Amino acid sequence: MHNIFDQIQVGIEKNKSKAISSYKLAKLNVLDNNTIYPTKLEVNENSTLQNEYKALWHSFTSEIEALKNRSKDFDSFLTSLCDILRNHTWCIPSATNTAPANVSLYEHLKTTAGLALAIYDYHAFHNKEINYNGRLDSNIKTEDSLLMVCIDISGIQKFIYDIVKKKAAKSLKGRSFYLQILDDKIYLIPY
Repeated sequence: MHNIFDQIQVGIEKNKSKAISSYKLAKLNVLDNNTIYPTKLEVNENSTLQNEYKALWHSFTSEIEALKNRSKDFDSFLTSLCDILRNHTWCIPSATNTAPANVSLYEHLKTTAGLALAIYDYHAFHNKEINYNGRLDSNIKTEDSLLMVCIDISGIQKFIYDIVKKKAAKSLKGRSFYLQILDDKIYLIPY
């Protein structure tokens, strides 16, 4: 996956080629600077991509197999599955047929799953059946089953940091927690 900052061009001559940097195909390790920071892409590195993908796939499948035997309940299984997916797909581009590839497969999977769940929840709420061969029944095709909401929280710094000095740490934690819960649970707004 390419570094998004490679697209910024400031003071570069038109004929001059610029260096391309990318993330290594490796399991996420936030303590390893060689993993989380992009490095200059060398031409001969492309020959090893197949081996790196194979190693990443082998690591992924072995962790999934181990997860099957460990998880007792659905919530812990789902949390562990999401962590394994993030750790193994954070550096894989979601699309390799477009340039530059700078959206991770993990982010693409999360977005697609969220949209699919929203459509499913809409149909379940309205007691409409979904035909699993890819077609929806009767009037559902004409209904809007997704509502995209854009929320502008400008002035957020004033909300968080406009606190009195007495018990400032508690107030700051409380306001930060409130915003985190708001962000996590915004999808629960009834339609």
